Amino acid sequence: MLSIKKIFAGFIPRYIPVRVIAVYLRLLSVPMPRSIRKKHLQDNRAAWKVIRQKAIQGGYIEHQSLLTGMRFGNAKASFNCCEAIAAANVLRAVANQKKSGSSGAQHIILSDFATVLFDFEQRGLVLGGFFGTATDIIVSYLKDKGLYTEELWGHAINRTRTEQLTKDYDAFVLTMYNDADNIFAQVHTVCITKQGTKYAVHNAGMPGRRFLSLYEAIRGAHKEKGKEILLVGVKGADHV
Repeated sequence: MLSIKKIFAGFIPRYIPVRVIAVYLRLLSVPMPRSIRKKHLQDNRAAWKVIRQKAIQGGYIEHQSLLTGMRFGNAKASFNCCEAIAAANVLRAVANQKKSGSSGAQHIILSDFATVLFDFEQRGLVLGGFFGTATDIIVSYLKDKGLYTEELWGHAINRTRTEQLTKDYDAFVLTMYNDADNIFAQVHTVCITKQGTKYAVHNAGMPGRRFLSLYEAIRGAHKEKGKEILLVGVKGADHV
């Protein structure tokens, strides 16, 4: 017989529409006080200089677990900054697509990722960062960087729709439940990029692994145990 805890754990990811969840997360998002943001920026810059070479692999941030010396809201960045990492990684991916002038996005990742954390803290974190960052804040951040985005929500993230999306986009941000039967397994956000004819998922514990399609990369990101919340195709203005 199922326990009440198990029933509750699976109720939200299985039965509450993802757009409803997104609205509530946004309502629970509050900017961090400026004094805290400035302190974090200073400390995080120092910590990032020490750890960045280990956290980055193949040009992308792959090892969030190493960011124990950095702060994001009221928690360690190793716990809750996956949305900021995904945003930084997708900026790098878009920069790589450009024929020239890609140094700006690369600089953000390789030299000053602390600034990305600062920007997200200014825009607002869910419950002080204990639940990361709301999906619409990620999208608005990318749009403010001059990027074009297209969104697929929930059940619309299927093989047919994702194949259509790959005709116009080579870089993506995916937000997902880690476990469709357990809300306590939390939510994770990753960047997916096209590498040649295949796809790579960044900051998901699988650097170097490649998938034959975007949809297979999405399913592989949560090991076919989770559930997709939002997929965002991202490209620069010069690819419109």
